[in-house]
Parts: sequence; structure tokens; C-alpha cells
Amino acid sequence: LREPDFIVALGVIVAEELFAVSIPVVSVGEESFEVIWSSGANFVKVQNGEVSAHDEKEISGKLVSQNKKEIRVAPKFNIGDLELSTEERAILEGSSDGQKVSEAHRIALRIVARVASIQGAPRLIRISQ
Repeated sequence: LREPDFIVALGVIVAEELFAVSIPVVSVGEESFEVIWSSGANFVKVQNGEVSAHDEKEISGKLVSQNKKEIRVAPKFNIGDLELSTEERAILEGSSDGQKVSEAHRIALRIVARVASIQGAPRLIRISQ
């Protein structure tokens, strides 16, 4: 992607958390996107923190392309990057106030925390009725 897309990222996060399916989504920025786009590459590969643009697809584990551009990307998100309260950390670990927390609660908080990080939030805000 040329720029981050919140809806695409949310879909990928939900797929990872609920179905254990990982889909690489890379936002490379305007300049890198133009490098990839102008290269005329037909395929893009994400591997080991790099995005490679290729003229041809990979066959039997070996690239048949001679034209290759590589761009570094950010490492995978880590919830540790977000400032979480003691209660939020306890929920992620499976208990809160001495009570066992359901897997649904843990998954929901992981999704919220990951989305908050993508949006640049330093921490979560408690909301109650």
C-alpha cells in the first residue's frame, strides 16, 4: 500500500486473532511505492522485513527475475509497544481481579490494543457505563 489503510489492517488483525491466518500487508510510503510502481514489476514479495518487487513470480523456490528492488519494512506489531494498565495486562494473561478471563475477552483486548497501536495511541482509555 502507498499509505496505511485502517480497514485493511483491521481485517488482517481479526483474521489473525480469530482464524490464525496471517496476511501480509505492507505500507511502504509514497517514495517507496513509486519505486515499486515505476519498476514495472508484476509481483511483490515480503520476506524477512523486506519488500521485493520482481518481474516474474517465484518458481520452485528460485526467483527467475533479474530486476529486483528491495525496501525495508517495520517489524511485526508487538502489544508491548502500547502502554497497558495493570488490569489490561492481567486480562491478556488470562485473569482479572483473581477471576479467570474468557478467551473472547483476551482476543477482544488484543484486537483493540493492536488497532490502537496502528492508530498511534500511546495507551487505551477506560470507558464504562
